[in-house]
Amino acid sequence: MADVRGTGLLLAVELESGSDAGAVARRCLDRGLIVNAVTPTALRLAPSLLITDAEMDAAVAIIEEVLAP
Repeated sequence: MADVRGTGLLLAVELESGSDAGAVARRCLDRGLIVNAVTPTALRLAPSLLITDAEMDAAVAIIEEVLAP
């Protein structure tokens, strides 16, 4: 992950150059996390305002797992 941008709960995760955000989004979906590939190297995170701390922790864990080398 190269950067995170956004405001509030609407965030974008900028991946390292050369990453395929579409493939990362598909792998996240396979693990139950819905994210959008908004550019070739960026994922949009737009959780519900009712998201719990445990759900946020689970989402972060999925993203870390998918991005691990």
